[in-house]
Amino acid sequence: MVPKGFLSNMPAFADALSDTEIWAALAYIKSRWPDAIRTRQARLNRSGG
Repeated sequence: MVPKGFLSNMPAFADALSDTEIWAALAYIKSRWPDAIRTRQARLNRSGG
């Protein structure tokens, strides 16, 4: 998801998680948000803002 050549501030973690595992972790975090926050985030994602 980042441009080729992007330098990470955490190179030691470069191979720690696959993209699928990262998305799963983010989905879990998001699932713990209160309903009001999830609704607001969904609205922001739809509007692009």
